Amino acid sequence: MQHEPRPNEAPSCVLRDLRVDSPGELDLVVKRSMQTVLDTIPELGGSEQRARELMPNFEVAAMREMYARDLQRPNTHRLLVAEVQGVVVGHVIYFLRAHEPG
Repeated sequence: MQHEPRPNEAPSCVLRDLRVDSPGELDLVVKRSMQTVLDTIPELGGSEQRARELMPNFEVAAMREMYARDLQRPNTHRLLVAEVQGVVVGHVIYFLRAHEPG
């Protein structure tokens, strides 16, 4: 049950799986995650060219292909989006690894 936000209350945020049948949604997440890399790795200085020198697959098409492959492995790779009032406002990417004891 959803409720109307109070005047000073932020609207509810919903986490859900990325919709694989929505190419625009995948493209949005790819572009935002690439921007996150540029913004958070100081050695790149925000430069896409520098990023490509260090990571040759740092291109929208290559990253989109990689994410699409990862979406085929839902038991270990997940791509979630955060949605507020039907608008994607963020994303979460994670994968699970199992390590043998010892």
